[in-house]
Amino acid sequence: MQNGGVISCRGMTGAIRGLGDQGLIFDSAINGKIKPARGYETRKQAQEILNYYEILLSLGENKFHYFVDKLGSFEELKSRFSSLIIGGETADELHRRLCRVSKHAGTGGHSEYYIWTIYGTAEFKKYVDNPYKITTIRLKVRDLGFVKNDYPRYDQVCQKAREQFGLSLCPAGVGLYLRLKDLDQPANHRYEIVMNPVRDMYGSCVLYLGNRPDDGGLSIGGSSRDNNNRPELDCELVFLVSQKPVRER
Repeated sequence: MQNGGVISCRGMTGAIRGLGDQGLIFDSAINGKIKPARGYETRKQAQEILNYYEILLSLGENKFHYFVDKLGSFEELKSRFSSLIIGGETADELHRRLCRVSKHAGTGGHSEYYIWTIYGTAEFKKYVDNPYKITTIRLKVRDLGFVKNDYPRYDQVCQKAREQFGLSLCPAGVGLYLRLKDLDQPANHRYEIVMNPVRDMYGSCVLYLGNRPDDGGLSIGGSSRDNNNRPELDCELVFLVSQKPVRER
């Protein structure tokens, strides 16, 4: 931080312009610098705000404003983003941590079988010795512009997310690490990870995360999904925004 709370923020002025009431956390954004409003003047608070804008700008300004308008507020959009480190540990090490937060990871049932199927994929193994910083966004099918009576197939949803919004499939291990991070998931809330389906005994599945208070709380497992499935408009999906090696400077 410098000059009484002003922090360098080259390239962010355009993203803040047009936010209207959602931009009140800032007093000014002049010449590529942001001055946090009163109450956001500590280094930690200012940096947290700056980090969020850096994440959002990875979408590009037009897409950023589209999602702010679509979701109704900057705060809602901010809540849909997640940044985490994946990889850098073996499947056994990761699984021990998963079992501590979700009993479904260690029951010996389909959930655990599916998780171990993911561990065996080449995509998961790629990250074991090469940790990556991953940024994701969680969106409803309707947030991508689909409306009632569209009934899009799963592959059409993924295609639109890629072609119009620059979003990608998540690496296979992303959902496992999101389970470790999203410990405050609301009761009866569920979302799926958009990824290359991993085939197990029940067919092609993607990972889902949920919170079922009547069935052990935080859950994780495989959800049958192929290109012919038609997710509901309120189905929540996690897409990849960006990834880069942790050791990259």
